[in-house]
Amino acid sequence: MNLTATPDSGESFIGWGGDCSGTNGTCAVTMSKNRQVSASFTSPYYRLTVFIYGSDPPGQNRTGGGNVTSEPPGINCSGWNGTGGNPDANCTAVFPKGSNVTLTATPDPGWVFVSWGGACTGTSPTCIVTMDSDKWVFAYFMKP
Repeated sequence: MNLTATPDSGESFIGWGGDCSGTNGTCAVTMSKNRQVSASFTSPYYRLTVFIYGSDPPGQNRTGGGNVTSEPPGINCSGWNGTGGNPDANCTAVFPKGSNVTLTATPDPGWVFVSWGGACTGTSPTCIVTMDSDKWVFAYFMKP
């Protein structure tokens, strides 16, 4: 009997276990007795990217604002460092398909969190993102 491992879209076949072995997508099993076979697949991962924007009236100032962290860990994104718009911390991470990622926005001293944009909305400093595709989130901070 021939068995074929066919992963779902976005997943990958890892390998066989039990009475089959290897990483080839097919396995031949001789049914001369009871057999046990397992097939392992990966879960797809999706990328979450966070952008932080700070407004320091009368214009834009990208040298502060706050930070955004995630649970489970992966995102630890601080305000912009003012050198060509490069973030000074990890603002992107991958999370398993279907997982819920809680983002928390914490303003720098003298700043306030204003709102979310992108995959998060509202003015609460926490947001839950369901990872069913690649997502982008914007955190807006302001100096009052």
